Amino acid sequence: MKILHLAHNHPAFHAGGTEIFAKELSGELDQVEGVKSHFLAAALKQHRTPHPGTSFVAEPDHAADFVISGGHFIPFSLSQSDTYGFLSEFGRLLTDLKPDVVHFHHVLLFGIEAFAVVKNSVPGAKVIMTLHDYYLICANEGLMLTSQGKIAESTSPTYWQREFPKESVVNLALREQSIRTALKAVDEFVSPSAFLKSVFVDWGISAEKIRVIHNGYPLSTVAPALPETVEPSYDFGFFGHLNEPKGVQVFLKAMELALAQTDQHLTAVVYGSDRFAPEDHKDTIANYRTNLTENVSFFGDYQRQDVIRLMQGVRWVIIPSIWWENDPLTVQEAKIARRPILCSDIGGMAERVLPGQDGFHFPCGNAGALAKLMIEVASGVRDLNKTSDNSTSMPDCLNAYMEVYRDVLNDRP
Repeated sequence: MKILHLAHNHPAFHAGGTEIFAKELSGELDQVEGVKSHFLAAALKQHRTPHPGTSFVAEPDHAADFVISGGHFIPFSLSQSDTYGFLSEFGRLLTDLKPDVVHFHHVLLFGIEAFAVVKNSVPGAKVIMTLHDYYLICANEGLMLTSQGKIAESTSPTYWQREFPKESVVNLALREQSIRTALKAVDEFVSPSAFLKSVFVDWGISAEKIRVIHNGYPLSTVAPALPETVEPSYDFGFFGHLNEPKGVQVFLKAMELALAQTDQHLTAVVYGSDRFAPEDHKDTIANYRTNLTENVSFFGDYQRQDVIRLMQGVRWVIIPSIWWENDPLTVQEAKIARRPILCSDIGGMAERVLPGQDGFHFPCGNAGALAKLMIEVASGVRDLNKTSDNSTSMPDCLNAYMEVYRDVLNDRP
């Protein structure tokens, strides 16, 4: 069985959760007897410059992987317009590899046209797509957030046009129709959470065509947890991009409120960078950093292999995202570190964090409610022992995906 995995970036230059999972799943599958798995990452030119005469780029530390760069991707329509370069070379790679299964982890940079390229280049191949987020449904970077930062109430083009008047209803309707048409090439979908599956079923994909498989956590990519011999240095910790959807501003506002409401000496640490955030959001973070300098430490980016040990340095992990998320790596990392979680009560976070067992929920975006909860857990009013490690193992995840591949191939005419 030959499998080709497609991701919209490579962890070597953009270590997002989807990219990390896709790369690790491909690598694990390649160790299975009778399976040959390849990994193809797309890249922006600022990440990897294509070589003259080709769209492909060598990735020195990952020589077995393919990286395709360039093209002319249109984010709004999820369309790749470089037919004669990017898509043509993608087609030639498919013809050379002759995969039995082409597994899409995203369509960003590849474009929805890539589905047709697969069907034309290797007509007998089956197409699997893991739905890691909501880009297919939502033109607002897949966040399902309105222009006011609220959770969307509908997926209809008319609704989105009211929220983003610069786009016409016609363009939004054409976007939706072209995506729905392209998705007809997909033989089976996988959703890493039951919640995300429910959103896509409401959007119109048949429930029978979507399997729920939680993302496996690649333990081989991180240093193991340390023995619990030292008390954590901080009460609370935030880990991730310092952008608005991740909710870091909610956490910092909650710290500000909590410190004003209690005599307890609360401390927190923030790991992550704001380099991809808008300037006004960077200013907001800078103001909090100044105001909270005695209680909150900002350490910037961290090496992902250190994340479990860094989490062991806090008593509670805060996940305050204001969008639905899906199956966040941070949740699994906190469980592996056996650290309880305070998270927003929406989406994949609420599904994966069981109240009273893995941590507690608070109303999404409500800094006051989070502040109250932080005071309660710090004082022991609400107590929770260290969580057990009930994260999803990569072997379990791999076995579930192998079942998907076998099933679709058995249906092959």
